[in-house]
Amino acid sequence: MERIFTLAKTHLKLPDTYEFGVDKKSIKVIILLTIFVIFIIIISNTSSSNRQLIIKNITRSSDNFYPCIAVLVEFRTVDHIVAIVHNINHHIPSTWPIQIFHGKDNEAFIKNSTLASLIISGKIFLTYMNETYDRGRTNQLLTDPKFWQRIRGEKILLFQIDSAMCSNSPHKITDFLQYDYIGAPWDLSFFTFDRQYRVGNGGFSLRSRSKILALLALIPYDSKIPEDVWYAQNLHRVNGSIPSIEIAKTFSVESMYYVRPLGVHRFPWNCQFRADLAKTCPESMLIMPDFYPAIAIIVEFRAVDHLVAIVHNVNYHIPSTWPIQIFHGKDNEDFIRKSTLAPLIASGKIFLTLMEQFDDRF
Repeated sequence: MERIFTLAKTHLKLPDTYEFGVDKKSIKVIILLTIFVIFIIIISNTSSSNRQLIIKNITRSSDNFYPCIAVLVEFRTVDHIVAIVHNINHHIPSTWPIQIFHGKDNEAFIKNSTLASLIISGKIFLTYMNETYDRGRTNQLLTDPKFWQRIRGEKILLFQIDSAMCSNSPHKITDFLQYDYIGAPWDLSFFTFDRQYRVGNGGFSLRSRSKILALLALIPYDSKIPEDVWYAQNLHRVNGSIPSIEIAKTFSVESMYYVRPLGVHRFPWNCQFRADLAKTCPESMLIMPDFYPAIAIIVEFRAVDHLVAIVHNVNYHIPSTWPIQIFHGKDNEDFIRKSTLAPLIASGKIFLTLMEQFDDRF
């Protein structure tokens, strides 16, 4: 500004006063005011451009639609959220954003965590949900077209905080983009549904948004089975591509062992290979606690309908974080697995422990 004023004073030849009927002092004031107004206009336009750029940066992540995206749905305020999101972010391509669906109770926790810098940069963006979905309502949420329509990407890595990605794996997430659904294959020892569709677990899964929405528009969800089993059984109806069990094992491990998978999902409580997998995938230690802080237990060797009714009753009234351990015998194992408890067994909410019947009282 000082330079502009100097140039105005030294290079502008002012007319004589008799030409305009005003003195030179007034003309100087007019010229200086004109220059000042022009300067203000330039600054104002620049500020406006900067404001638009800032607004664009803020809204970019939530408005854009991405080819690939990672998604977490979590309403709890637990440190494990932060650890697992950092783990996922470290292993996915830098062009993949992470969309976190959250609730009112954990919004401030997430924003004030070490995820803050990723949120500010736009690598992570948050999506608020008015309604809270706990573990028991996962099937309802993941079969709701409105939920999938809110996801800002086509190829979706859906992960939960009981999953992690392995640094020592030779496999990359981009190796599996040709599939419309892939998750850890289910082991036949506990899988009670159609055995030709065993790929795979939804807690760490890669899905195509368009195929999910196409299937939901084609047929209604069967609430008798878990959402991931339902998708595995039915995505072929919309020409969804699902890999073989051998390929799915390289993507993720839950109940079927593979030495160096891309990712892991929470193992069954009696998993025999967790120690071996911890050697090749140390990150798996993040998701396999040795014991639960609280648990519900029932010991029952009879095949009676009342067993199913009581377990459902107890499950309804205990916190969603409490599992139920059923000690059973050979005579009622098949009955339990084929009952309406099957979805809870498949999800890990209920796990079974086989016992020899050692007392007539049971």
